[in-house]
Amino acid sequence: MRRTVLAGGATVLALGVMAGPALASGGGQGMQQRPDACEGQHNNLRGQADPVELEPGDVVTRTSDPGQANFDAEFDFYRVDHGLTDFDETVYREPVRLGPDNYCLGPSSGTGSFWFGVTAPDGDGIQHKIDHKGKIWLYFDAEEGWKSLELQFDGKGQLRHANGVAPQ
Repeated sequence: MRRTVLAGGATVLALGVMAGPALASGGGQGMQQRPDACEGQHNNLRGQADPVELEPGDVVTRTSDPGQANFDAEFDFYRVDHGLTDFDETVYREPVRLGPDNYCLGPSSGTGSFWFGVTAPDGDGIQHKIDHKGKIWLYFDAEEGWKSLELQFDGKGQLRHANGVAPQ
């Protein structure tokens, strides 16, 4: 029994260390697992959510500026302008890099965009590069129901498309 408790504690600690700085949105929200749509290792929202309609120009490649206080290196990251500004819940899945769990980012009255390929600010306020791999799903519990973004990355951290729209 003690081994099970210790193993469970180590798993939770490892997830916190790995996943804590793994995401960033315009509002700089961090990840935390909560028991609701995020509970478990399933992608049941995939069949319930309507894809957000994106147009060319909604998916943009940005380059960090080490001259700014929040970056200490130059690298590319991606901003996806999804247009949703008020939602009750956000569910994030990135099975190839983070494992099969769902992560809740919580409610937001955000800017209508989400950043990929960059962490939330660390304790010193610095954002770092993330090399995403495979598919990422991001679900929003919006007023009109669940909406989704599906992003496909190559094995080198480069975004191929978000909901079928290539970055510019």
